[in-house]
Amino acid sequence: GAARGHARRHSGPIESSAKLDTGHHVPSVGQLTPPLLLREATVNFRLKSFVGCDIGGTLSKIVFFEPFDCKRPEIKRRCDFLKSATTYGKTGRRDPKLEIERWGGRFHFLQFQTNHLDAAVNLLKAHSAHHEFADSSVPVTGGGAYKYEKFLQSELRMGVHKVDELTCLLTGLNFALEHVPDECFFLEHKGPGQLPHRRAHSMAGVFPYLLVNIGSGVSILRVDSAKEFKRVGGSCLGGGTYWGLCRLMLGAKSFKEAMSLGTQGNHHAVDMLVGDIYGGDYGRFNLKASTVASAFGKLVMDEEMKVSKTDAAASLLHMVGSNIAQLAYMCAREHGIKRILFAGNFLRMNMTSAIYLSSSINYWSQGNTKALFLRHEGYFGSLGALLMSKGPSTAPSTPTGSPGETGESAKINEEEKPSESCRENDGDDEEGEEEETKKYSVEGEEEEKDEGGGRGGADCSQECSKECR
Repeated sequence: GAARGHARRHSGPIESSAKLDTGHHVPSVGQLTPPLLLREATVNFRLKSFVGCDIGGTLSKIVFFEPFDCKRPEIKRRCDFLKSATTYGKTGRRDPKLEIERWGGRFHFLQFQTNHLDAAVNLLKAHSAHHEFADSSVPVTGGGAYKYEKFLQSELRMGVHKVDELTCLLTGLNFALEHVPDECFFLEHKGPGQLPHRRAHSMAGVFPYLLVNIGSGVSILRVDSAKEFKRVGGSCLGGGTYWGLCRLMLGAKSFKEAMSLGTQGNHHAVDMLVGDIYGGDYGRFNLKASTVASAFGKLVMDEEMKVSKTDAAASLLHMVGSNIAQLAYMCAREHGIKRILFAGNFLRMNMTSAIYLSSSINYWSQGNTKALFLRHEGYFGSLGALLMSKGPSTAPSTPTGSPGETGESAKINEEEKPSESCRENDGDDEEGEEEETKKYSVEGEEEEKDEGGGRGGADCSQECSKECR
């Protein structure tokens, strides 16, 4: 959480020099291309702020930009402080493996629990970092931009520049799809008992697609182009539901603890399955014996049954994920869309739910609709808020109408991009902390843990949670 305190006080935009490739055509938003060889050229890249915040109901996410050649010592000093640790206070955490090098600097990604916002501010004050907020304006999106505006103004003397949530989401997503070659991927299921293979997925020509953003709740957007989207559905069953029930039933005190419980358990030990009812598969409707018929249904079958915390959490995780998957598929079917992108902080450190979502979409669509996932899930809102702090001629406009209402169209102006493609950071992929992860198998080759970065071809080396099997 202390990372919030290092937004720098400055009187003008941050200037940085970016090396560009002057001999290649830049792909349109949504395309993915490998990093290109660079030729010397420079362009001025200007940001009015170098930090963007997304204050959600459950988690707050922060992206800050570190210019490599910044001449201002106070900015460099604060960036060095942020990079000196990966945890801040009780819930603050930086994701170094998600860093993106672009436009003569590096984008860093942090998060903390929103209910620790006051503790984060106190931590800033303890390190005398809160002075850098004074008389500055920081782009903030999410419901917390409204809920905590007065609190931030009074405690940090900072201006809160509120930015539309869905516009930020799409702006950040489009940036990542364009500039991170392996941002998008899908899970290829080989068969029962086998680990799914992660495959990189090109987003060229992907429009329209369905974007399912899983935060505290769920928003479902139909995206028709880089400039236009429409909210077509949503649900109150989301990450906040899972965490809230884990706290109520199992005493989980943090989102990390709730996720740890859910990814270690076995939901089949608690859920009533088709096989428990029919004694095997139900062939008429192609329902396998392992298909869940009733979440927590085994508790009805056996009154003396003892349930572990991990199995109960796994059942909750599967219940929430399965409901989101079915709702997403129904929306995709209604709109005739074959690609569904799942995003949101609920999926960070939670490959188990990604597998549930992928297998459910594959089952219901009989393989005709693809579930896609994203490396920087959960951070697109804060990344978009930061990018929208560029000069007035480049900032996307807020959506027309009311994007929070189903069926209301919203348009954004395509973000101004450098005239050529820039280089990409060769950092590792990350799907959770090392002690909680397990590698995917890659067909035809033996994987090794990559400590130094680099990436392969379409078959990406990837770590996932222990219960991905």
